[in-house]
Amino acid sequence: LDSAAASDAAAAKPEIELIKMLRNRTGAPLLRVRKALREAGGDMEKAAEALRTLNSSQAMKKADRVTAQGLVAVQARSGSRAGVAVVLRCETDFVARNERFLELLKSAHSAAAKLFEKSQDPVIETLDAEHIMSRLDTDASTDSSGLRSSIADAAGILGENLALDRAATVRLPQGADGIIESYVHGRVNASSSVADVEDGIELGRIGVILAVSTSSKPGTLDYAVARSLCLHIAAAAPETREALLEQEFVAPVPPALTDYFAAKQIAAPTTVRELLSAVESAAQSRACPGLSELSLCGFVRLDLTEARAE
Repeated sequence: LDSAAASDAAAAKPEIELIKMLRNRTGAPLLRVRKALREAGGDMEKAAEALRTLNSSQAMKKADRVTAQGLVAVQARSGSRAGVAVVLRCETDFVARNERFLELLKSAHSAAAKLFEKSQDPVIETLDAEHIMSRLDTDASTDSSGLRSSIADAAGILGENLALDRAATVRLPQGADGIIESYVHGRVNASSSVADVEDGIELGRIGVILAVSTSSKPGTLDYAVARSLCLHIAAAAPETREALLEQEFVAPVPPALTDYFAAKQIAAPTTVRELLSAVESAAQSRACPGLSELSLCGFVRLDLTEARAE
């Protein structure tokens, strides 16, 4: 009996190793991996293809489910001339925190960023899922099938409908000095394997990217003002540039500007337009080091309800 048990264990070892390898490769549940391997007669490639087919089938069955949750991925590296944001949706907040979902979002962001790199105009560009896939298909250096397959695989494994919603970019006009600033509200702290600091990708529930041109090389206070504008856009959700200018400013004013207003006995600005006018006056007086005259080029605000851009 002991001899028979030992023989069975020896025979099972190769299957266990194959299951482990295939599970690491596909991320599929253990029982599903074992079944696929046995039905494929131990052929790793056939089993992997069977799992992909199964995941695709399951993803199609879930395609009509509501995707009210998800995350926004935003990247706007310091000193860059463009920022990119992508929205990926799912059904539950639990899945939105899953590492496989976060990896998929990062891949989708990378694909969108490569598309946007192909052009420099206009200042703002937004694409829905259909146009993202279409652009990937028509670009000789990219292919949408990989992203489609990744979404289907993740949907099958996670058991939810996953949907690439949209992507957007904001660019500085060519030849202009300026700042690309971003802000993410409701940030998610992903593991280092998902979102390296070097990538500069922030994940959250609301993402803002703002382009501001400056009258000279941007200074420290310019960045502080741009950051405050991003905070305002996230909170106030303006639909257009003109609407933004007329809104009551709800974000903190940088301390250096507050001190300047107090010293000059200037009333604190109440709207975004008044803030930018006050910044222009302060910059022209050269009373605030690191401050330039600022001009709004454009912004995008992406969240899980709708996208706004102007």
